[in-house]
Amino acid sequence: MLLLMACAGEPEPPARKPDILVVVLDTVRADHVMADLPTPQLQAVADAGVVFTSASSSSWTWPSHASLFTGQAPWEHGAHFTEGDGLTVAGGWIQVSPMRRDAVTLAERFSAEGYRTAAVGANALLDPDLGLTRGFEQVAVYPNHDVRVLQEVDAVLAAEDDRPLLLFVNLYAAHAPWEIRDATQALQPRLDAATWLDPWKLNRAAIAPHAGRTQDEPDMVERWLQGDLEIDAEGWELINQLYNGEVMHVDRELNHVLTSWNTSGRSSGVVAVTSDHGELLGERGMVLHCRSLYPELTHVPLVLAGPGVPTGQTVQTPVQLRELYGALLQLAGIEDGSSLLGTLDTPRTDPLLDKAWKDGTWATRIGGRYTQGYEMVRHEGWALISGTTSGHELYDLETDPGMTMDLSEAHPDRVDALRQHADFVEERPTGLLEVDDATQERLRAMGYIQ
Repeated sequence: MLLLMACAGEPEPPARKPDILVVVLDTVRADHVMADLPTPQLQAVADAGVVFTSASSSSWTWPSHASLFTGQAPWEHGAHFTEGDGLTVAGGWIQVSPMRRDAVTLAERFSAEGYRTAAVGANALLDPDLGLTRGFEQVAVYPNHDVRVLQEVDAVLAAEDDRPLLLFVNLYAAHAPWEIRDATQALQPRLDAATWLDPWKLNRAAIAPHAGRTQDEPDMVERWLQGDLEIDAEGWELINQLYNGEVMHVDRELNHVLTSWNTSGRSSGVVAVTSDHGELLGERGMVLHCRSLYPELTHVPLVLAGPGVPTGQTVQTPVQLRELYGALLQLAGIEDGSSLLGTLDTPRTDPLLDKAWKDGTWATRIGGRYTQGYEMVRHEGWALISGTTSGHELYDLETDPGMTMDLSEAHPDRVDALRQHADFVEERPTGLLEVDDATQERLRAMGYIQ
């Protein structure tokens, strides 16, 4: 009786904060998952929570991950292609500015609340020396090696630590070049015969589309973009099947991550699965990613499940990847602010802004549409893409969600109205990001530099 009375008089201990898992399926398009392609694990997470059918990101890894980790737009956090000072290595194939050092990252926020924080990924741009993963107390990057990523995830989840966990995982299989998987094994003879496909096929000795050539020698990708290489319908079918095989494979890798997550006793935690960008597979006369704002690149899957998230709900209101930052803080009870969770019940009315910066190397080597950057405004069912130096494209998202029919000449008043919203924040220089020789070699191996 005395024991019962003493317990009854004591305040209850504070509730344990939820474990948080964030998985980025690198380079996975929204229109190549779930209903469009067998990805049962991603579908299972969607069924257990909320799927955002109109989620958008930046068009490549560097700005997208910075937005996810800071909750800021690229013109605010500063991580994007640049024509001024930036990360300029090995001949300047990639020239970017670093993420702002005064931006408070997701890992820093969670660490301050007593969380253990870990980031594991296969994309070389997540290397801790480059700054995107600032604030994580544990970072492990295995470029283009998802098997080692999965092993590291298992180790992180098996470690004895009583603190709640924020775990970020990047799975890279869907990023070109692509490996032949079980689903695409029958394509081997056709793939071997199509030597022009080499930039898209995984070669462990030269694992990137731009590897294995001199700086002045155009690769197959550039030859096609410049009109010197013809790819027929069968060729595009092979490219799509290679990509789809990897998307299905990365879904199986997601299953591994979630099985390990659940068996570690964290099944009651929050799980978010998304992508950093998509991939152009010949549409609009374009391939790969970066450098533009079409939905093949910016429309990504986003599913969210866990305590505080409704079950089996579909949200069609447009959201952006950077809004996941606030949602995770909100679900962890750290901050009650504006996030994509607010769109569960109330459709948004504010315009959505996006921007893509010019890649100086492609501007020089390929020219044409790559000689400028692009800005996009989406508002009230319309989307306007404007070149940073010239040109406008207008799309009716209600009748043309794939943005295939330019209506700018038919609706000049609509163009002018949307342009009024394109008031991007004046950027501040973020300084020079210096990297050592070893990091340069890792980036070169992944094809980010020459």
